[in-house]
Amino acid sequence: MKLKSFLFLMALALFSQNIFAADCAVGTFSVDGTDGSGPCTVCPVGKFQDETGQTECEDCALGKFQDDTGSSICEDCAAGTFQDDTGQSACEDCELGKFQSNTGSTVCENCAVGRFAGETGTETCTLCPAGRFQDSTGSSTCSSCAVGTYQDTEGSSVCLSCDAGTFASSTESTTCTNCPAGQSSTSGQNACSECTAGTFNNTSGSTCSNCSAGSFQDSTGSSSCDLCPVGTFSSAGATACTACTAGSFAGDIGSASCDLCPEDTFASSAGASSCSSCATGTFSDEGSTTCTPICGDGIKAGDEECDDGNTDNLDGCSDECAYEDQDGLETFYTTLDFRNLVVGQSFAIASPNFNGSSDVNTLNTCNCSWTVSSSGSTVTISVTGCQATLTVTGEGVANLNLTEVCGSSTNEYNQTLLSTTSSESTESSDSSSSSSSGTGAAGCSLRLPN
Repeated sequence: MKLKSFLFLMALALFSQNIFAADCAVGTFSVDGTDGSGPCTVCPVGKFQDETGQTECEDCALGKFQDDTGSSICEDCAAGTFQDDTGQSACEDCELGKFQSNTGSTVCENCAVGRFAGETGTETCTLCPAGRFQDSTGSSTCSSCAVGTYQDTEGSSVCLSCDAGTFASSTESTTCTNCPAGQSSTSGQNACSECTAGTFNNTSGSTCSNCSAGSFQDSTGSSSCDLCPVGTFSSAGATACTACTAGSFAGDIGSASCDLCPEDTFASSAGASSCSSCATGTFSDEGSTTCTPICGDGIKAGDEECDDGNTDNLDGCSDECAYEDQDGLETFYTTLDFRNLVVGQSFAIASPNFNGSSDVNTLNTCNCSWTVSSSGSTVTISVTGCQATLTVTGEGVANLNLTEVCGSSTNEYNQTLLSTTSSESTESSDSSSSSSSGTGAAGCSLRLPN
């Protein structure tokens, strides 16, 4: 029995000696560090050994790891992770805003503009959705588009301003809304404003425009302009129309300017839609507000006191068509050509200061007399002691009217003159031989040549 025990111990000793004498396997190394043979120890985490009989294990390289002991290889870091140090037992997740799509990486990449990574360990970055943006790299979030801006595309680095005539009232807008008619906006607005007075907008999504010349708008928020009425005008962008000044007119609605009244017409007040013609015996220059009498044409008009058909002085009517200041019983006369007379013309033949009340008594002589003579087509009328006016009442017919002061009464006489074919005739009358009624030589007539 003792012999058997001894033999067993000897065999065990020899077996143990053979084991320790062998090289260390892969994934292990020699503890004593002499020859790579026993005793052997497994490689720790973060290290490996892919050869036998080694005295040490190798560190896992950059971008690799080993979380088991006794390994003969290291593993690549997975996508979304990295390792920038050797001998590591694990890889690190990519940070927020970074990504890594490859394995075995030593670093993670920043997300590009327009993209983000909101979690760690991301393999790819996500596009910013429409209505949001990111203008920086390495971002973990996207920013909202502000009011007045929009973005209709994913992955954008900027937001776009709303065009003029549109608006965006909320953040993260993907489109802008058109302003309604009568309203507008400038670029990048979050609301529309009413068109100001003098402007309008008749199309949704467009801007306000000035009212054109000849139109106006006095209210805000309008989709149209109103035409100026006749007699008024306006320039572009007007809130009201302006009345044409006196001497001008606007005959059409929607006028951009007023026209001057042409010659021989006038407009006495502002806002005229037409000009009035000057009366017979008057004239005007362009743009006139009144007409001016034509002195010497034989037509009493306007502020003329008289008009004897000439501009001579000392004949009872001056060259300015005013009564001449003549005292006493001087004789006044005028010569007219009947061929040039027009129906309605009136001539002051004599007015010896009979006008003023302070001088009435100087003619209180009861001695009015006149003489009418003709030669060819020319008529000569002489008057003494009274006022006299000749009026053409018809074709070839004229009336001579005479007035005198006699005592407390005023006498009036009339002489009718008719054209005739006779070469010459003369007729005279004197108030002293007239009837007591004071009508003078009523019924007397003179045939004047054609």
